[in-house]
Amino acid sequence: MADAKKAIDFMLHQEDSTLSGVVTGAVDDKGGCTRFGLCAKWHPDLVECGFFDAMKWPQERALSIAEETYDHDYSTALRIEALSSDAVACAMLSFAVIDGTGTAIALLRNALNTFGYKLAVDAAPEDAATFAAETEVPDTQLVPALVQHQRARFERIVANDPSQAKWLKGWENRAEQVLALVGK
Repeated sequence: MADAKKAIDFMLHQEDSTLSGVVTGAVDDKGGCTRFGLCAKWHPDLVECGFFDAMKWPQERALSIAEETYDHDYSTALRIEALSSDAVACAMLSFAVIDGTGTAIALLRNALNTFGYKLAVDAAPEDAATFAAETEVPDTQLVPALVQHQRARFERIVANDPSQAKWLKGWENRAEQVLALVGK
């Protein structure tokens, strides 16, 4: 079973390597203000409670809220602890932060289908067939396949909206960190 805490810690360090809790607000960031990878657009409840106000929410408290949010909103939706590999769990959570949990689930199914499975590629919560297939493919093979599909997704995002090209290098760095989990 995968460890959700490990996946959350991995992803938090991707978003804020020093866990400083700095609030960013790049002009072209479609998510708006961001802290620990959580965007105001997708987390209006955090806006309402003042999470994006560094003066109101000091680093330690904000980090705790971020961890709780990732556990509740992402890890649970992805059913991280039902995955057999920490590396796959880290990849899924990392990509879900960029594209949402539904897209991450669809990417997992796409990746598994490259190994001969015939899973429906949709954003529905993971099912028994997805979990069964995930346990059968070694993470040293599955993680690179996930990254390949995520990179293709990055390219489609930029092709559809060239203003997003400025994020491509960061997304690629994120993919490289995921690959490093399996020594690729």
